[in-house]
Amino acid sequence: MSAAAVTADLGRSELVVTTVSGSRCMPWSPSGNLPLRGRSARRVVLRGTNTASSPDLLSLLREARRVLGEGGLVSISHSDARRCGASLGTGPAGLDRMARYTGLAQTATDSSDEELVLKRPASPPPDPSALVSILVPGYRPDFLHSALASAASQTWPHIEILVGDDSDGEGLRPFVEEFAAGDNRVRYIGQAGERGGLANMLHLLSEARGTFVKFLNDDDVLDVRCVERMALCLIEHPDVTLVTSHRQPIDARGHPLPDVRTTLRRVPIDALIDGAAAAWDLLDRGYNWIGEPTTTMYRRSSLDTPVPFGVGDEPATSSGDLALWLKLLSRGDLLYLTDSLSFFRQHDGQRQKSCEFRAIAAAGLEATIKAGVGLGLGEPRGRHFAQQALELRPWWTPEVRAMVRDLDLATAEETLTRLDAHLPQDTTPAILRAQVALASDAPNTAVEVLDAAVSIDPDNVAALKLLSVALLHLGATVTARRVIQRAHDLCPDDADSAALLAALPDLEGTSTFA
Repeated sequence: MSAAAVTADLGRSELVVTTVSGSRCMPWSPSGNLPLRGRSARRVVLRGTNTASSPDLLSLLREARRVLGEGGLVSISHSDARRCGASLGTGPAGLDRMARYTGLAQTATDSSDEELVLKRPASPPPDPSALVSILVPGYRPDFLHSALASAASQTWPHIEILVGDDSDGEGLRPFVEEFAAGDNRVRYIGQAGERGGLANMLHLLSEARGTFVKFLNDDDVLDVRCVERMALCLIEHPDVTLVTSHRQPIDARGHPLPDVRTTLRRVPIDALIDGAAAAWDLLDRGYNWIGEPTTTMYRRSSLDTPVPFGVGDEPATSSGDLALWLKLLSRGDLLYLTDSLSFFRQHDGQRQKSCEFRAIAAAGLEATIKAGVGLGLGEPRGRHFAQQALELRPWWTPEVRAMVRDLDLATAEETLTRLDAHLPQDTTPAILRAQVALASDAPNTAVEVLDAAVSIDPDNVAALKLLSVALLHLGATVTARRVIQRAHDLCPDDADSAALLAALPDLEGTSTFA
């Protein structure tokens, strides 16, 4: 449905939406969405006579942002803003907060204007050579060389690597300068004005010049294609404000460790997720499944706030990364990649393993959750956690996209052989080859191909799910159950694996898959 403008009446118990392009009324409440396509409206006008809460107002503004096209306007009268969001205030200061909390932009206004007007900002132009700032908040030298080596080996050619020093004295300087002697992209920026991890990170941000920001903790490691894949996601999807991926826990020697609750894949396939829904899910679960600073990437322009590491205008006492994720998700969407693009090191020297740190972290998490609720992110409010699969991955070349899009069963083997050459580290050709084999009634071939893929990437949920189906075609129910259980353990919220797991007992003893 297309709409030229929308008028919303803020009532005591519901919001009623009316388009001016027709006579149809579209009900809206804090638990629902406007029945409009994204980017289909030119203007949203908010009108009200009763008191509504600030969280409800911010939730509606986020929904207005979703339905507005670029440059589209949303307006609210001073009196309604005062009634509906007393804590936000009115005038330029209140307008600034509304904009920062919802991903809208300010327009010129003064106290004599009858309405506060915000607009949906234009998307940044795609820049295939965007600079990425890899920011390393250094504390100790133990694993710093591995971290810097992983940063320097990135396949994305446009990077700068900045190292901040939070050690005693300038203890990291010789390590960084030795590394920088062979790589002019690396720069030691010294210490912040005050000690502490947060001050170090803010210092790094102030020195960054990149379009995109990628933090890298000094004991973590990046996959060689991490920056390339995340940068291309942000270039391809302007409404995305945060990109994350699965991160693989490793020990002090770099050996893989089992996933824990916070590192389990949240979705089974690369997917776009509504930002407000992802924020609610984080608050509802009460743990940070998006990841530590190493795990993510975002636009430097998204940090145009007085307090980057805080949900609102107050800095987080701890859980600053979660506070930043909530801030970014209140302004746009999340893109989740299921491949392990970073490696999260566990070792005895980490500050977060101390009892004192854990107590501070628990209090900080509680405060962050409370702040998120205050900004209208603490309830689903109609923004369902539904992932939209990336059918054609943004890091694929145009030739690869064309091959996948136009894959034909009659010439599949020729196309798949070419795909192998173009995607040497991607499991997609194996999954496509297995699908072709199943369509050609060759489940043995599908199992062989997928078994090889899973041996290389044992945590690939998509490959595991398809392998279980191929095994069922061969009547190997017990093995299929074991495989689909592994997929379900990796991604407990995946509906497909849960349904197949529930159905398997009914399939035993039947001839359907014999």
